Amino acid sequence: MTTLEGWIEELFTRREPDDLDNADLHRVLDAPEAASYARLVEVFTWELQRLLGSVFVLRKIQAFPLDLVVRHPEAPFWRCVKDSLYEASIVRIHKLIHGHSQHGKPAFPLRRFKNWLGMHMKDEYRVAFKERRKAVQFESRCRKLEAMVERLRNDVLGHLSEEVVFGRSDLEVSDFPDIEHLCAACVQLSRLFHVLTIGVPVLLPVEYATVNQESDIDELLGLLLQASGAPTMPEDDAFAWKTKWESEWHSDPHALEVLNQHREKIGLPRI
Repeated sequence: MTTLEGWIEELFTRREPDDLDNADLHRVLDAPEAASYARLVEVFTWELQRLLGSVFVLRKIQAFPLDLVVRHPEAPFWRCVKDSLYEASIVRIHKLIHGHSQHGKPAFPLRRFKNWLGMHMKDEYRVAFKERRKAVQFESRCRKLEAMVERLRNDVLGHLSEEVVFGRSDLEVSDFPDIEHLCAACVQLSRLFHVLTIGVPVLLPVEYATVNQESDIDELLGLLLQASGAPTMPEDDAFAWKTKWESEWHSDPHALEVLNQHREKIGLPRI
């Protein structure tokens, strides 16, 4: 799986600069449309920030060795947290990419944003905009994302299809896209949105945009680890430490590394 650092770098990978990047918004669009465009960017930025923030937190939880702090990593609470983040992410991707809302009413996904911008843009910028769309294969990416999310949203999240209920589908009621597919979808959405922006959008919540900065989810997981007593167990209860290490943790170098990082924070040597 792509590292968290690599994923964030992919989210902010920019295409080659073009005439639209350095253009003043009011030269690209007339005043009324410029105001509408600002509103569209605000709405889509908010939706993408919520999506990417959810996936960021999910990645942090998935990467954290929960068996250090709870007896059963798949206990109901953590399962509910992870399921909720998965489901919310799928629904939000569907909202951003799908063209119809309830009862067939037209929605306003990224594809309609693209059409709106192309219709209202001044003629001298249309070639640059067309080249942007062509470079990322805008329509093809939209279709692939729509197909990926449509099946899960309709057959598992939004409805229980007969095929799923009677086991005639390769999907199961508990199935969600693995984290790699979810992260890849976020990168695709980010690149599609970049095509529609004049300037550089801020897509991740500011607190999550800097990988080396401890975030709120890091603090929460750190507090859980501290409350579990695991970081100081070698000093506090050597027998319990030996038992845990030999029976549960010795085969998980990642768990040991997380433990050592926390020990260093509280002034204890690595083990």
